[in-house]
Amino acid sequence: MRAGTLVFLAFATILPAGCTQLPALDDAIDPALRDAPYPQLVPIETLRASAPAPDLGDEDRSEIDARTATLRARAATLRGAVIDPDTRDRMARGVQER
Repeated sequence: MRAGTLVFLAFATILPAGCTQLPALDDAIDPALRDAPYPQLVPIETLRASAPAPDLGDEDRSEIDARTATLRARAATLRGAVIDPDTRDRMARGVQER
């Protein structure tokens, strides 16, 4: 394509985006939230210390262990060769013949 055609296509696709009517987002915000102070920033260690430890029952643990075993087996099958050796040899011969 010529440069002029590319420039025209670029402007033809970008310019209509500038004519878009944006929604009034100010009305969607609750007035109480608009006037609320910013939240206080605290170190992550403080948040982790105050969070309760997850309470897993025996059933939850067995479900997680089963899921872990399934994912590990799936990962093991994905680690195998993508192309089997016979196909790889045939492809190599095809490349050498040219």
